[in-house]
Amino acid sequence: MKLERAQRLREYCRDEAAFEGLQQIFNTLEANHRQAQEQLLFLASVLDQVCHAIIATDKDGKIVYWNGYAQMLYQWQAEEVMGKSINETFATQVNHHQAEATLSTVKNTGSAQREWVAQRKDGSQFVAEVSDAVLRDSSGNLLGFVGIYADATERKRAEEALRKSEERYRALYEETPSIYFTLDAGGTVLSVNAFGAEQLAYTPEELIGQSFLKVVYEDDKPAVRQHLNTCLQQPASVSRREVRKVRKDGSLLWVRQVARAVPGNDGNLIVLMLCEDITEQKQAQEARLQRETKNTALRQVIPSLMFQLDKTGSFLDFMPESKDQNSFLNFKLQKKIPVASLSICNSNSVTNYYESPTYFNASTVVSNELEHQVQKRTSQLKKSLDFAAGIQRITDEIRDSFDEAQILQTAVVALHSVLKTDYCCAAVYNLERTQATICYEATQPQFGSAVGCTIDIADAPNTYGRLLRGEYYQSHELGDISTPELCKHLPVKLLFPISSDDQGVIGHLAVFNRMGTVLGKTEILLVQQVANQCAIAIRQARLYQACRAQVEELAKLNRLKDDFLSTVSHELRSPIANMKMAIHLLQAAGDPDRRERYLKILRTECDRENDLIEDLLDLQRLEADAYRSHTTAVNLSEWLPTILTPFNYRISNRQQILEVEYPPELPPIISDPISLGRIVTELLNNACKYTSAGGKIALSIRHSEGGGESVTPNPSAAAPVCLFTIVNQAEIPKAELPRIFDKFYRVPNADPWEQGGTGLGLALVYKLVEQLGGSIQVESDAGWTAFTVALPTHL
Repeated sequence: MKLERAQRLREYCRDEAAFEGLQQIFNTLEANHRQAQEQLLFLASVLDQVCHAIIATDKDGKIVYWNGYAQMLYQWQAEEVMGKSINETFATQVNHHQAEATLSTVKNTGSAQREWVAQRKDGSQFVAEVSDAVLRDSSGNLLGFVGIYADATERKRAEEALRKSEERYRALYEETPSIYFTLDAGGTVLSVNAFGAEQLAYTPEELIGQSFLKVVYEDDKPAVRQHLNTCLQQPASVSRREVRKVRKDGSLLWVRQVARAVPGNDGNLIVLMLCEDITEQKQAQEARLQRETKNTALRQVIPSLMFQLDKTGSFLDFMPESKDQNSFLNFKLQKKIPVASLSICNSNSVTNYYESPTYFNASTVVSNELEHQVQKRTSQLKKSLDFAAGIQRITDEIRDSFDEAQILQTAVVALHSVLKTDYCCAAVYNLERTQATICYEATQPQFGSAVGCTIDIADAPNTYGRLLRGEYYQSHELGDISTPELCKHLPVKLLFPISSDDQGVIGHLAVFNRMGTVLGKTEILLVQQVANQCAIAIRQARLYQACRAQVEELAKLNRLKDDFLSTVSHELRSPIANMKMAIHLLQAAGDPDRRERYLKILRTECDRENDLIEDLLDLQRLEADAYRSHTTAVNLSEWLPTILTPFNYRISNRQQILEVEYPPELPPIISDPISLGRIVTELLNNACKYTSAGGKIALSIRHSEGGGESVTPNPSAAAPVCLFTIVNQAEIPKAELPRIFDKFYRVPNADPWEQGGTGLGLALVYKLVEQLGGSIQVESDAGWTAFTVALPTHL
């Protein structure tokens, strides 16, 4: 092709000088074209490492670039989508209008962000976060568009789970048959539940933002102000008071008001207030007082006789003073009142009855029972208020954390504190869900600790079967669950699963108490809410950790890229500078020996430049599975000296010691001699580079028939391999070993000869070993480092 072009150029050129000039222009253009192609390949390789789909289109919306992550996310290979319309490829029917509107916005503003439902090759759909930008040339002409796509499915699931949890809590808050208020320190209503607003004949919107005193009876306002001040001055205590509320229509409502001050989300105190309707109790007390007042008045008006009938006309038995003395009155009353019999008594007898021990004992029993009921109801209200505040506090604490350990420990301690339990713990299941390990606990001192105890799930299939199905388990018996030794004396137990949408049940929360305690519906609801909040918080924490790991990986990749660009630019410029100097000296040199020396330097630097470029291109070809190898029989005994000869001068110059060991009758192997030579050469180069003067380097080759000596990851029992081991007297830090085969990576401060390098040598070795179907291992300890390459004898 070049010969034909040269002949055509010579035909069009008038003289030799014009031909030479035109030929030079074409050579320059070809070199620039190759350089541009190599840069494009390098940039495409870097973009393939990004954990987001990057898609570029021309101005008509046809795909011109599709990176590796896009292939994984959308399931189409690049060759399947190149030249196709992006909307026709993976947009759903619902998104066509949205895509057209977004395209118009990007053209006008230069960029846009959106969410849309994208479609994979198999027809499945997912929510994607998209950042679009416009591409223009230096003159401002539109070239096309580029978009960065991220899978938002997990974030959407977490948001939906959090929304459902908040809805459940809101439903509990709104539908509870009690009045709930949240007030700020000034008495302004921050929130009120729907039931409470309805009881006062208002809507929640009419009360929120208003003074709480708006619904307080005028005579009770000073007492309510004092009540609020007491709560704010003593945040740890619960304050109670009976007051009258005023409905919107002016009617009164008696309530028993229980309040407590707690810190709000901004740190300022807020007042949580629960009001229970006690209007009927107050009316009953008022009616009893009126009856007693009426009876007292009757005894004063009728001093000698008194009797009592119920509303049906039947008499209530009073002890008669003397039936003989009142026989006439008894007869008259029987004529007027239709009762079976009537007992008449003297008012003094009634007084004596009320003052008798019988009446005193009966009234004492009734009074005590009433007081017991009041205390019981008050205790229930206080517990409900404490639980509501506890749920809010636990939710706030675990929602703000992205540490799974802190989330579970906080939940366990909070449950132990709110429920006043004997023992509370959180257990985490293994991936196979065969064992549960207690990782976090809150306990009483006498029960000790169970952290680290492992429970076999198979020992209690009924219990853990319910938990693995997402159901809670409650029991009051011993021996129905495999528990740590300290829990065998705590028969009252309640276990709730901690579930994750993508991983199922990952653990459980457990509450244990001694015999005689009861865990009611309120306690069960509290533990359920905390378990749900833990599941949401853990899901968010894992998403956060995954995002953080991706960000750190991208930052590390960016640093490696910067280091690589800096190193490559230096390595590329160094031979060019030496070549320029050699050319300059060559032009000025008149001595043939000096000219020959300068020509040798020029050839050496040209080879060095060529080797560097070939390394970059070969690594790109290996990663793209485009590297071509040519296998043939390699006689190692004859092949090895050709590899070692170039190292003799360098090893001698640096006063290093090279030892080579291999059996005299080493059988040949079927492999690619060029790739094999590059592997051994690069490993020897590294050994020379990192070994100090006087250090030892050893190369050994041995043949293995497979089995115990093989170092391949999954060796065949009878697959023979050839083992190349290169040992040098230098040590690599343990922390650096996992990264030495990464692209662009160089062990810091380990080169005693300060030769530098691109960080591509070992990455290229690793890829070449894979290409030949082998494996490579590295060990470093006690001042020595050994690389062992295992290659099949027949490729």
